[in-house]
Amino acid sequence: MFNQHAAVNLLDYYTTIEIIISLFIAGLLALVYKNIHYSKQRKRNSYWSLGLLLIINLIEWTSVMLDGFSGQYRIWLVINKFLNHSLIPFLGYFVIHIWVRHSKYDRLLAVLLPGNVLFQLASIATGWTFSIDQNNHYHQGRYYYVYFIICIIVMFAIVSAYHQFEQKTFSGDCLFMFYTFFVFFLGIVIQEVSGELCGRHH
Repeated sequence: MFNQHAAVNLLDYYTTIEIIISLFIAGLLALVYKNIHYSKQRKRNSYWSLGLLLIINLIEWTSVMLDGFSGQYRIWLVINKFLNHSLIPFLGYFVIHIWVRHSKYDRLLAVLLPGNVLFQLASIATGWTFSIDQNNHYHQGRYYYVYFIICIIVMFAIVSAYHQFEQKTFSGDCLFMFYTFFVFFLGIVIQEVSGELCGRHH
């Protein structure tokens, strides 16, 4: 009984954190909208990045709520995990293009990101990256490390793209955006890899 109450309290706490994060992202959207120093292109890429971050945040919250809830919701958890693993690397792509129109990693990402989507799609049937058992619990697959490597490559590309931008110009608000996006991206990856939140099983 104690463990059940603890699980409920943890889920409530997690929901509160997700609401705070969503409000923070909404505030960043407002700041980008009012920033007169951003070009239309940079604003557009910022909107895409922040909007995608909000979607990923919602998907992750939904996944946590569905995990172990009921077997009849298994298909929805499968869809959520597929979308989550597919969209997170794309977030890095949009973040990169906030600062640079063309990145030296564009060709690599043009192959890597669609390839990851196909890999995640195949994982639904094979369990390569993830699987959902009949009790609606999420498990990491035997090739999960491939997805992790893809995320590491994207993180490296984000840092490299910002360094490329910083060599040409320096802006405090751009540094703030870089720090914010990178910390969010790093946090998402760490959470995905650890998989211990709310008692998820692997």
